[in-house]
Parts: sequence; C-alpha cells; structure tokens
Amino acid sequence: LISFTAVISASAQSDARKSKIADEIRKDMDDQAAAWNRGDIDGFMDGYWRSAKLTFFSGADVTRGWQPTLDRYKKSYDSRAKMGTLTFS
Repeated sequence: LISFTAVISASAQSDARKSKIADEIRKDMDDQAAAWNRGDIDGFMDGYWRSAKLTFFSGADVTRGWQPTLDRYKKSYDSRAKMGTLTFS
C-alpha cells in the first residue's frame, strides 16, 4: 500500500510539474508575441536562449549566436510595418 501511494504521489507531482512547465512556456510565448506586436525586438529576443550556441534557421539561412540573431531580426524588420502581427496557436 505504501509503494502504491508513493507511485500515485509521484505521478501527481509529475503531472503538476508538467503543467507548470507548460504554463511557463506559454507565458514566455505570450510575452514574446506581445513584445513583437509592440515593435520591441529586444523584448521579443528575451525569450531566446542568450548564448553564442543559439542556432536560428530561417528558410535556407542559418544564424549562429544570440547577438547575430538579434542583429538579423533588426535588419530584416527595420520598421514596424514589416513586422506584422505575431500570434501563437
């Protein structure tokens, strides 16, 4: 009975942890969309891994590193009109 209770408890904690992680990911994505939609590329990039090891793919183009990715976004989207509206579903 004790081991069964421990398994149930561990399962519940695992489900709660998964739910918390999913909520945190959704918040990060919502924050990114809000930043993008107000024209804040720096704020949008807060959701990215701030590392020289970041690899960003866009079509056939590959950009390596957080700063080069930020620079690429700023060059590609140099006006609010070019940014459009970002939504995640």
